[in-house]
Amino acid sequence: MRDNPRAQQTLENIAPELLDAALELMAAHELGHCRRYLDGGWYGLPAGFVTHVPSGLDPEQRQAYLSMRLARREEGYGDLVGLAWVQQQRPQLYARMHAWLLAERQHDLQPGSHHDTLAWVRLAAEPRTVTGSSIFATAAALWAAGPSD
Repeated sequence: MRDNPRAQQTLENIAPELLDAALELMAAHELGHCRRYLDGGWYGLPAGFVTHVPSGLDPEQRQAYLSMRLARREEGYGDLVGLAWVQQQRPQLYARMHAWLLAERQHDLQPGSHHDTLAWVRLAAEPRTVTGSSIFATAAALWAAGPSD
């Protein structure tokens, strides 16, 4: 929620019975980023993935585009870690938390932007897709099934 002017409004809009689960999901999302960084995988791509850059971009635009695409993938991974946490710790709330995250990611959506993680969030619609012994390994497996460019 850093640098997000809507942060307080977002918190106020969460149903009171979901607030703790939402905060846990957000914290787990950030832990996902930390895990990727510690593993040396930050901005790394799953095997076989290639970033396609639109032609005609000048060097500065090309770098900005590549950075945005890499950040988008990391945000997708973070969302999956958050959902895996909810499934592991609060499975009774999974459907509601998934719906909440989906709605959050659709709000003011700029398709293809760094917070456009809808492809990954949609992959996790079924709780079984994020069920496993490790929230990080579970997220990584599903993350690799997401967009490859």
